[in-house]
Amino acid sequence: MDYRSLLHGCLLLLCLTAWQADAAVYQWTDENGRVHFSDRPVHEAAEEKKIHATPKGAASQGLPQDRQERRQRMLDVYERERSEKKEAAAKAKQARQEKKRKCLNARARYDEYSTAGGIYDYLESGERKFLNKAERQRFMAGLKADITRYCE
Repeated sequence: MDYRSLLHGCLLLLCLTAWQADAAVYQWTDENGRVHFSDRPVHEAAEEKKIHATPKGAASQGLPQDRQERRQRMLDVYERERSEKKEAAAKAKQARQEKKRKCLNARARYDEYSTAGGIYDYLESGERKFLNKAERQRFMAGLKADITRYCE
């Protein structure tokens, strides 16, 4: 084997190692809040993240204490962010379900009262007081307002 072939092989290996050392990774979050990574931008919201490769075995050799502490703090922050996003998504889902329930209830009440022959309210004495035409219109307008508030 001549020295030229050996030299070209070494240069090629060196170039490949340098090329992979600063590889780009793209990160984006989907509609469900999941974080994705890829070696190419497959989503319009993808952000490029630079990664620097570590030599083989460097991770297993152990990091200095301050790097380990920084790494742990960073992992804790990421975990806290993930749990906050998960909690916010659960609250949003619960709010949507509650709003849907109120919408269905408001529509049912409106349908029920719009076909009722008479609408009444109770006085403090416990007696029924039937609503006159103007009071009934105000009452029905309130029910329509509930539908508008909860069903949009």
